[in-house]
Amino acid sequence: MCDCNNEADKPEAEMKKRIAKRAAVLFALLPDEQISHSLTDRKVANLLLATRSFAAECTLAVSWTMEKIVSYNTGLELAEAALEFAAASTKQAECGAAKKTCRTICDINDEGYFCYFDCRLEYVVCLASSIWKAAKAD
Repeated sequence: MCDCNNEADKPEAEMKKRIAKRAAVLFALLPDEQISHSLTDRKVANLLLATRSFAAECTLAVSWTMEKIVSYNTGLELAEAALEFAAASTKQAECGAAKKTCRTICDINDEGYFCYFDCRLEYVVCLASSIWKAAKAD
């Protein structure tokens, strides 16, 4: 669930730390190259590896400028679209509801780009987690 409560009280540095932490969780959650070779669906394995690489880059968010986060947003959009394509529709709805709630809180508190990026990253974590769990079960 979204950790966007009381965003107005959190400085930008805290938002950056939260993004980096969320990215680190995603990186640790997803399979590395060696483990992904055991998956039977190569497309899913490649998607999870690419998402893991993107997450590794996002762990550096504490040092990002506004320009940097805007540039990473394009990668996040691509990851989001690919994961939506691969995720079960029930998970898309569940993860999407949390994202919508998070974005609403960002709007209410007028938190701006870092908050929205964090909401989208949270959505990617939710989708990737469900895809990884399903892939391990096969």
